Amino acid sequence: MENRSLQLAIIGCGRWGKNHAKTAKRIFGDGLKFICDIDPMQLESVRGIAGKTALVTSTEQVISDPAVNAVVIATPAETHYALAKQCLEANKNVLVEKPLALFSDEARDLQQLALAKKKILMVGGASAVAAVALSYALTKPRRRAPAPAARAAAPKVDLTMTIVGLPEIKAA
Repeated sequence: MENRSLQLAIIGCGRWGKNHAKTAKRIFGDGLKFICDIDPMQLESVRGIAGKTALVTSTEQVISDPAVNAVVIATPAETHYALAKQCLEANKNVLVEKPLALFSDEARDLQQLALAKKKILMVGGASAVAAVALSYALTKPRRRAPAPAARAAAPKVDLTMTIVGLPEIKAA
C-alpha cells in the first residue's frame, strides 16, 4: 500500500529506527523519502530495507526539505527534544519514540509548539501501531472532540501513545 500524500522521514537507525523503517517502507512505499542517521554504518544496516529511499547523514537535509511533512525520531533520548523542536519549527508532523523529552518542561514546550503550529506531535512505543496511527492522523478526516458530558460518560481507554496538536481539539 502506498500513501502519496505522506512524505515521511525517519531520523535514527538504531533498533527502533530499523523497526520504523521496515514498517514505514511496507506501509508507505515511496512515501518514505529519507532515512537518516549521523553514523554511516547504521545507514548501511538499513540499505536492504530502503529501496529507493534516500539514505542521508544530515538531519538538516531532512528537516529543511519542504516535501517532508512527517518525521519519526528514533534517536537517543537526550536528542529527542532538540530534534522534535526543530521539526515542529519547520512545520513537520512528528512522532517521537519514548520518551518525548527528558524533562517535563521540555515536553510541555513541545506540546505548546505543536498546538501553535497546528501540527501533530505523537509519542510512540510500538512501531507498527505508531506508523498506522501517524498515517491515519495525517490522512483521515478529523472529528471534533465530544462535548464534556459525553466525554465524562465515555469509557476510559489506556492508549500506548499520545497525540497532541490536532487543530480541532482545544485544550481545556
